[in-house]
Amino acid sequence: METSKKPPRVSVDLSPQLNARLEQICANHHLGKVDIMRRAFALFEVAVRANERSERLGIFDKDGKLVREIVGLL
Repeated sequence: METSKKPPRVSVDLSPQLNARLEQICANHHLGKVDIMRRAFALFEVAVRANERSERLGIFDKDGKLVREIVGLL
């Protein structure tokens, strides 16, 4: 007999402001809330791995110049 495993479910309470921003991002990028949350988790995972390697996370302009370092995530 084959058993299908359902993925774990998570419930999150968001502030009205955060929920409004999430809905705005969803609308602007034609994605669902779950898609945005999965991508946010993937980005956080990048930060975790960089931190484990004593690396830093940043945003670069089109010329490769660092314009912002991301700090305070961990």
